[in-house]
Amino acid sequence: MLSLVALASLATVAAPAPAHAGGLYLPGIGPTAQSRAGAYVAKSDDPTAIGTNPAGLADADSGTVIFVGANLVNYSLEYTRRGTYDAVPNEDIPWAGQAYATVNNDDARPAIGIGPYQAVPMIAVSSGLGLGIDGLRFGFGLIAPTAYPERDIGSDYVLDDPDVPPPPGRYDTVTQSAAVVLPSIGAGYRVNDKLDVGVRLSWGLGQVQGKTYVWGTSNNPEWTGNDAVFTIDAKDNFVPAFGVGVLARPIDHVEVGLNFDSQVNVHGKGTGTSVASDSLAIGGMPVVVLPPDDSMAKCAPGGTADALSACIDIGLPMVTTLGGRYIFDDGAGGERGDVELDVAWERWSAVSDHHVVVDGAALGTIPLNATDIQHGAKDVISVRLGGGWSVPMGGNALALSGGVAMDTAMAKDGWQRLDLDGAARQTVAAGVSYVLPKLTFHLGGGYVHEGTRDVGTDCNPQPGMGCAADGSELPPDQRTGPDPVQPLNAGTPFESPMNAGTYTSSYLLFNLSVTAKF
Repeated sequence: MLSLVALASLATVAAPAPAHAGGLYLPGIGPTAQSRAGAYVAKSDDPTAIGTNPAGLADADSGTVIFVGANLVNYSLEYTRRGTYDAVPNEDIPWAGQAYATVNNDDARPAIGIGPYQAVPMIAVSSGLGLGIDGLRFGFGLIAPTAYPERDIGSDYVLDDPDVPPPPGRYDTVTQSAAVVLPSIGAGYRVNDKLDVGVRLSWGLGQVQGKTYVWGTSNNPEWTGNDAVFTIDAKDNFVPAFGVGVLARPIDHVEVGLNFDSQVNVHGKGTGTSVASDSLAIGGMPVVVLPPDDSMAKCAPGGTADALSACIDIGLPMVTTLGGRYIFDDGAGGERGDVELDVAWERWSAVSDHHVVVDGAALGTIPLNATDIQHGAKDVISVRLGGGWSVPMGGNALALSGGVAMDTAMAKDGWQRLDLDGAARQTVAAGVSYVLPKLTFHLGGGYVHEGTRDVGTDCNPQPGMGCAADGSELPPDQRTGPDPVQPLNAGTPFESPMNAGTYTSSYLLFNLSVTAKF
């Protein structure tokens, strides 16, 4: 029952990956699109079209084309929480009154990656399958959205350590890790020389792991003696998703692309553990969380004290992308270059909250309540401008690409968190490809600027108080920022915003691929 389960959406355990950004997605699915800063919905003309606009499969080269590549992503995150550690009545807290230390995500090491770089692989194939049907081509791919799910912020802290202050962001997330595989099939059909249509179906497989801290009983001073550590390991073996796309050529040199990706609902099941502080007690009895009788399970039967049943319901947004490009011909009926402008709408407001159920009870009698992890998400609008230019080199060519993108913030004012990147961002990207008759080698990269954001308020309420002007608690829908997860609180969560401070972040991107034609 933890804010870290928001990671499941950061972990991209779902949708077929369109070339979009904002929220948690970075520009471009696959190296080709990323090197154009995601401006690719109208260009989509290689096997990666299965993830950007399946109508583009109809425009891919004849025969069979195999694409193998990866995006490499490094996320730099630094956080300084506002304020100081609170004093705790009747407790000797050595760090009381000290300012929170600045923390970062430098220790994160993705399970699939190189050092701090997350590897986001893409394998895609387009083919007519030898059917001989004019205008019909199929696509098959293993794809994933470009994102950075890894977090490692204070993982070396041990609960109840008397000499070390607890991590400032422990109620948000401590560690996160995720892996995802997205097998997809698609088809594109050329209706006539003016119109292509396409469809994609995906089957998502994902796993998410992590650790965070939750409140035991009311804990406004954030005393570690009232904390519990929660870990989770959950997966979903079937996450259906679909996309549909259109490519139109209304006049010479102009191509328009439209792609729609469905909202994706993920229902993860797995196990969790809850370890309370040695000082956490109810009625004088140390708190131990035990599983309920199987007949009372709300997630799944079969939980044990060391492996409680845990369920996570999250969503990834519906995304609609519209773009147009102008094509420069080479004077021989081919394409020399292009410039493309795309606009995307990501409906994050519909998937802002993540629902968590853990089958457990403190002392075996006080149930852990279902929790909605809130992120204050709003819809994202992305604008991308990119293009490419081909320089002939004998029978080969050197293809240059580049682009810029701007994305609005996903997080409402005051709702930026560590577990899910909701910042506005600006992206610049470029790439170069060496094109042979049967092989294409590509290398590219980019930088995503998010800058420094001052988030939240100075409110630090005492027990029984809140952040309203008169000192009372605000209704949940009027609060600025998330409160710590409170699984033993059956009513409205106590108001105690825990995310205020300054956030500084950016991404460094690299990508590479090889395309072979048969």
